[in-house]
Amino acid sequence: MSSVLLNKRQVMERLNSPLSSREKVTFLKWQRDNLSKSQMPILDKRRYDNYKEWLDTQININNNVVDDDDSSLF
Repeated sequence: MSSVLLNKRQVMERLNSPLSSREKVTFLKWQRDNLSKSQMPILDKRRYDNYKEWLDTQININNNVVDDDDSSLF
């Protein structure tokens, strides 16, 4: 995958598509990695911190869904 940093709206559209929870977490982690590689931490630290926090929250939410999905298998 290339390093593409999407805005929150684009990320939410992707999360609303029919992806599994694991795929969503993978996608969100990829976005977080792209964010850290971007120029945003240098150019706009506040925006970077807010966006990173938002991505971390989305990852946590979807990780909980993955955990719930896994536990229902047993």
